[in-house]
Amino acid sequence: MPSVSTTTTTVVSPAEVGSLHLRGSAEQTLIAGHSAVREAAIVRPDGLRTDREYRDAYEGGNPEGWPETRGVPPYRPLDRNLDQTNRPWAGNPAEIMFVRTMLTGVAFIGLGNWAWRSTVGKLTNGVWTYPVGGQY
Repeated sequence: MPSVSTTTTTVVSPAEVGSLHLRGSAEQTLIAGHSAVREAAIVRPDGLRTDREYRDAYEGGNPEGWPETRGVPPYRPLDRNLDQTNRPWAGNPAEIMFVRTMLTGVAFIGLGNWAWRSTVGKLTNGVWTYPVGGQY
């Protein structure tokens, strides 16, 4: 029996090809209008943003005893005249309440620990002590 081979060629016109819109493309007005996209376009040649104030770089070098290992940044002295309005610590009231609640809880646990060790903990040494593998 003879073998028969068939070849089909399909030509797709440019109008039939779908287009892929990536997140952040200029055609998407929601993303292009976002404040982070607008701020990202305002960058100085050295890579710093123009809408922020930067301190001058410290030229004094590292003090004696400053670690010079990988991952340790160069020494910068403490700026005691820093304007805190340039460094907001929370974006909205919900974040402020979350941080305050969290820090209040940590302070409460520390205060409870201090109170226990200062009073009853002095008299009862083994109340909250449990044996750890092989030490009992």
